[in-house]
Amino acid sequence: DVQQRARLMEMTGQKGGQQSALDDLIEERLKLQEAKKLRLSINEAEVNSAFAAIAQRVNLPPERLAQELGRAGISAETLKNRLRADLAWRQVVQSK
Repeated sequence: DVQQRARLMEMTGQKGGQQSALDDLIEERLKLQEAKKLRLSINEAEVNSAFAAIAQRVNLPPERLAQELGRAGISAETLKNRLRADLAWRQVVQSK
C-alpha cells in the first residue's frame, strides 16, 4: 500500500516519498473512521463517478485510466480508496 501510494503521489505531482505516503494512508484511515463513527457511508457508485471524473479530466475512459495506473505500478483501487476517503471526509465536514 505504501509503495503504491508513493507512486500515486509522485504521479500526481506530490512530493515526500515513503513517509508522506504512509502519512497519507494514516490520514485516509482516520477520515474513514470518523465517517464510520458518524454513520456516514460512501457507496461504490460515488467512488466510480469520482474516478470517471478524473478519467474525463485526463481525456481517458475510466478503463484506460485503470490500465495506465497499472502500467505505473498503481492499482486502480489505490486511487479509489483515496477518493473514498476524500468523499467521506466531505460528508463529515458537511455534517458538522
